[in-house]
Amino acid sequence: MTELSNGWRTSRRSILKYSLGISTATLAPTMPATAAASVKKRPIPKSGEMLPVIGIGTSRVFDVEDNTPEWQERKGVLQNLFDGGGTIIDTAPSYQDAENVIGKLLTQMRARNRAFIATKVWADGRHEGKEQIENSFKLLRTKKIRSITSATPTHRWTSCAD
Repeated sequence: MTELSNGWRTSRRSILKYSLGISTATLAPTMPATAAASVKKRPIPKSGEMLPVIGIGTSRVFDVEDNTPEWQERKGVLQNLFDGGGTIIDTAPSYQDAENVIGKLLTQMRARNRAFIATKVWADGRHEGKEQIENSFKLLRTKKIRSITSATPTHRWTSCAD
């Protein structure tokens, strides 16, 4: 296992996961338009809301500059996700500029209502966690984040609610 300068650890598992995500995004344009109706869904245990089992992760892949060919490709990836029946977008403050890019793209595409945004918090303490969550709302340009998970290994704080 190798640790890169930004803290990301490479392993066979992480490389396979990353490759699978890229492969899925590449194949998505070939999915028929009827795929949206046939995407498998599973319920959220607590609410019963049905969610598609397909979604995308944004780590490293969505850290791109505005209005570049890469920006347009990512816009296409989101469009393919939605056209294929997917809704889940997984991001985190630790994914470089991904939250900001997702926020801008969803605004530009007028597609916020089609997205189930999930993010993570990696913070040392309640105050830092609350700041990260508030900043995620700002960067994602939304009033609603559907899932916020603590990725902090020590779990020293459990709630950001006042």
